[in-house]
Amino acid sequence: MMTDTAHSNRVAALLPLAIQLAGLYCMFGVAYQNGYIQSLIDILTAKCPLLPGSTNPVLLQFFRIPPLDHLLSLAQVMYANFTDGSSPKSSLYALQFSGQLVSLSVIIWIESARMGNQKTKMFL
Repeated sequence: MMTDTAHSNRVAALLPLAIQLAGLYCMFGVAYQNGYIQSLIDILTAKCPLLPGSTNPVLLQFFRIPPLDHLLSLAQVMYANFTDGSSPKSSLYALQFSGQLVSLSVIIWIESARMGNQKTKMFL
């Protein structure tokens, strides 16, 4: 029979994994199911790939490292609507979201570097 402490330790160890898997599903699973990822692939594999809603071509080479170039081209198509200025509300929302994401990452990084967390799972 499992003690309460052992059970709570097991739950505490599996909870971050479950949250991460749910986040991955929300980011990529839903995007795949509604056809967003396929439309991005269609844009990038077109004969002359253009940014959505414009006549500007998609830049396909950045560093001449194919996996990195493909990832950056994909990001260019995904974030084009936020950065081109056609929707100021979306641009402000993206700026606010990135500010919150960066601040949260900094807090986690500082917390992991604390002396009390040096020998725990929190230490990065």
